[in-house]
Amino acid sequence: MRGYSAEVAGLLLLSMTVPTVIAAPTAGRIVGRVGARLPTLCGVGAIAIGLAILAVTTGQTIVFTLVGLAFVGVAGGLAVAPATSIAMGSIDPERSGMASGILSVQRALGSTAGFAIMGSILAATVAATLPSDFGHTLTNAAERNTAVQAVVKSAEPNGFVSLVGPSQPLPISVSQEQALLAEADSAFVAGIRLSMIPALMLVLAAFSVGFRVFPHGHRATEESETEEAEELDRG
Repeated sequence: MRGYSAEVAGLLLLSMTVPTVIAAPTAGRIVGRVGARLPTLCGVGAIAIGLAILAVTTGQTIVFTLVGLAFVGVAGGLAVAPATSIAMGSIDPERSGMASGILSVQRALGSTAGFAIMGSILAATVAATLPSDFGHTLTNAAERNTAVQAVVKSAEPNGFVSLVGPSQPLPISVSQEQALLAEADSAFVAGIRLSMIPALMLVLAAFSVGFRVFPHGHRATEESETEEAEELDRG
């Protein structure tokens, strides 16, 4: 969308990858000391912060996007392994294989559903806003609809320039019209921001539920053992 090359885009995405690599072993040490509750909740909180930043600042300076991605990366490193540890620890050992498979399927389904829902919101936003936005420049309805469909199909503001197809190319005056590029870019950014909102709401709900139900790690275990010892002493 911003004209970055594949190499530059890959380097920018390191803002999410590097925090994940750093946070993952840190989470393991935290789990060893205080249990899985703290890193899991911190990770879920971090992804909420990251999504909030992206929802508010997408389309502005790249620094904000990098900061938002960094929080998402920290979340992945902190939360995934401890949350898996909590889930696996609550299952009888003889059922660990089944539980591991369920967790893998759950992650795959969650990722697929998340991309599908957020992508649908993005496409719906672009499809709903572009016809009126393009109407100022493309007065011909058929030409305008063709441009809108190409942008929605490719989820790329510049998509209508090249993806209409060689058999029905858009006029040169359209493909070089900067006003159309600006309108498509604006609609695309608005769609991204809007798609972040349900994801943020879901993460906040998960944090709220997790804060209430996640076990308290070593501290909870020690308290349980103390209570058991006291009961044995009384017996």
